Formats: sequence, structure tokens, C-alpha cells
Amino acid sequence: MTMETKTYAGVHFACAASRSTAALGIVALVAWAGNAGAVEGPTPYLPGVTVGIPIGALPPPGLYGSDNNVVLEGGLKDNNGKSLPANASIYLNIPSILWVPDFKVLGATYAVGLVQPYIQQNLDLTGVGGGKSISNGLFNTIISPANLSWNLHPFFIKTGLGVYLKDGYYTSQVTGAGRVTSAAAIANNFWTFEPDLALSYLEDGWDLTLHAVIDVNTKNTTTNYQSGDLFFLDFTAGKSFGKWSVGAGGNFTQQFTDDVSRGVVVNGNGHRFQQILLGPYAGYDFGPVSLNARILQGVHAENGFNTSEYHLGISFPF
Repeated sequence: MTMETKTYAGVHFACAASRSTAALGIVALVAWAGNAGAVEGPTPYLPGVTVGIPIGALPPPGLYGSDNNVVLEGGLKDNNGKSLPANASIYLNIPSILWVPDFKVLGATYAVGLVQPYIQQNLDLTGVGGGKSISNGLFNTIISPANLSWNLHPFFIKTGLGVYLKDGYYTSQVTGAGRVTSAAAIANNFWTFEPDLALSYLEDGWDLTLHAVIDVNTKNTTTNYQSGDLFFLDFTAGKSFGKWSVGAGGNFTQQFTDDVSRGVVVNGNGHRFQQILLGPYAGYDFGPVSLNARILQGVHAENGFNTSEYHLGISFPF
């Protein structure tokens, strides 16, 4: 197999794919915060999903694919960050496609993306008045119709929009308080609109990236529950050495509007979710195929599961 090299947008690429890991973060990916957490169902964006990715710089024109495997494990935290007797173990398989056409929009590289996550979840909520639940199914389909990346070398700026369709596996049940989302539900019974803004510094093998994301959630009309909106900030500091890339990063997540159930603010304080993740990452470029791995430990959480993330992904051009 021969190795073709290209230079695009001031960044060196091998087989037009050594940076195809950008496809992993160009579209929003699913997380899991839990029905007992602040958001009613899974938090749409996976905190830390773009750690290790120069998300500010899109790859060269072409069609890219990726498949990511993520394990999330952790216990439930209350409003003060104290542990509650509930645990979650979640597996996610996240295939995605990214298309970068060979034209510019407003002087920027343009891309569109599609993601269809699959989830297996094992919940133990017996200690907080629930039960044990094992379920699996498809999460909401995620489309990203518009992403723009400007080359201001050595800085790269990207903005875009992700949309979560209300089409995944969802189920509810009737309780004494009315109809609520079942613990067996995999997807969210509401739409999410997700604008993002990324800044990457790429020079001499360095990747310094900040990626800010906002999730705006619509109401679940089945349960009359409005999940609060969230802010996410992924951050990366890493360096490439030949085919290897190594570094560290993390995520800060903060829900900034209240959860409201049937017109009443939940728990009187909006039950706002917060989490901090930190950890290392590494990647290796085989040529047309790139592998990446990261471990992000849950340092702190409030009003949700403090899950740690174990990730292994592969990306490739078509």
C-alpha cells in the first residue's frame, strides 16, 4: 500500500485521512446522564467526545467514516455532589459519516455529517426507589447539515449545527405522579438543537483546542417535561510524534436552565446537571486508517451520574 501525502488548509495530511478523526467530533454524539439525573433521559452530547481531535480544522474534501466504542460507568450524585445508591453501566456503538465537498462557503471549508448511535444500558436504581433495568436500542438519529471551518493558520475556527431527531427507542409508564419516562428508554422523546464553536491551534505538531457546545432541548409532550439546556466545553492539549499523537484533555458540563415538570421547577432548584471530566488520550495513524483511544475520569458531578468514559475508535476514508 502506497502512502499519498497532501497539504490542505495549512495542515499536513497522510492519505487525506490522518486527520479524519475530525469526523468523530464534527457531529454531536450521544451521552448518558440517566433518567434519575437532571435531564429527562440521556444528555444529548457526549461530554469529552472531541478530546484529542483538532475539531477546528475540517479534513480535506472527501467522504469519511468512523466507528466508536464507548463504555460509561459511574454512580449517581445528588445536588451537592454526594453519592446516592444508584449505578449505571452503558455501552455505546457510534457509527458516523462525514462528507466534505470540494467547494467553499463564505471562504470556509464546508461539511455535513450523520450519526446513528446504538446503546446498551444496565441500570440499578433500587437504592433511589427505582428498579433494575437492562435494555438496548437505537438512540436519536443525529444530523449535522452545516459545518464551516476557516483557516487562519496556525488557528482554525469551526462553527456548526447538530440536530437530534425524535426517532430513537423510547418508552414511558404511568405512575402515581402521572406518565413518566421509563428507565428502559434508550432515546429522548424530544428534539435537540446543538450549535457549536471550536478554536484549534495547530503548529509544529501541537494541537491546542477548545470546543464549546450548547444543547437546546424541546419539551417531551408525552410526559410534559422540559429538560434544561446545557453548555459543554471540551479542551485538548496534545502533540504529534510521527504517526503517534498523545495528550490530555477534559470536559466541563453545566446545565444553565431549569428542568420543569408539568409547569413546576423540578426539586425547587431546577435539578441542574454539572460534571467535570479529565484524562489522557492517544492516537495512531496507520495510513488510511486511524485509531484513537481516551480515558476520561469523572472528577465531579451534581444531579446526575458521574460516569467515567473509556473510548476506542477507528476512522477511515471511503
